[in-house]
Amino acid sequence: PTRHMVNEGVTVVLNTFKRPDMMRRAVEHYTQCEVVDAMRVVWTEGGAPPNTHDWNIGLLETKRAPRLRFDTQPDSLNSRFRPLE
Repeated sequence: PTRHMVNEGVTVVLNTFKRPDMMRRAVEHYTQCEVVDAMRVVWTEGGAPPNTHDWNIGLLETKRAPRLRFDTQPDSLNSRFRPLE
């Protein structure tokens, strides 16, 4: 990435379904990336999203943690195409 991109940061959007272990690994990975300012997980599994209290989120050396948000959507394949607010 260019210096300009690093200064602005990006938001990562992750669609997930029935793979909580892989979702956690992806969230932990992307929140460690310096260029990521925010991460949004599209949650379509019903019920409450997982508790992320014990997840390894953020850059350890700088103590910076990107914003993490779960967007709850109906359990449907079409949910991935819904706009996020």
